[in-house]
Amino acid sequence: MAESYPRLQKRGKKKPTKNNDKDSSIAGIIVADVTDAVNNVVSGFFDGWATFFHPATEGGKYGACYGIVESDNSNIVALSSDLYGDTSKNSRWCGRTVYIETEQGKRTTAKITDACPTCKKKSLDLTPAVYNRIADPKDGIVRIRWCTCGTKGCDADECT
Repeated sequence: MAESYPRLQKRGKKKPTKNNDKDSSIAGIIVADVTDAVNNVVSGFFDGWATFFHPATEGGKYGACYGIVESDNSNIVALSSDLYGDTSKNSRWCGRTVYIETEQGKRTTAKITDACPTCKKKSLDLTPAVYNRIADPKDGIVRIRWCTCGTKGCDADECT
């Protein structure tokens, strides 16, 4: 992703003032800047790889998110741990729908319900049901671009 992220400027300590309106408006600007920076991290397209896994035998039938039961037929993906974060907890990514497309133009959507500690950075591990919509299992691994539906820059028709 070739976006530049807003830098937060180092601010010196301020002496307390009686003008609370001014302080609250500055605080509002800082909060807005931080919110924009966080949204930019999960916005736009990621370039990565798609692999597939069998939940019942590879990692267990319960996903890292909320303990949702997964099967080969589930419309779900596991997110690479570099993005997921601490795999012993629910991630901020849990439950988000992702739009996935291949270099060949095949597209699909699925929901993040699991973590993939062995995936390459910014990549997804798909159930066979999802993988079969974009590639042949004999391919094993395919290059993908993906984004989180509903975020800035991810307005694919498949997201609706």
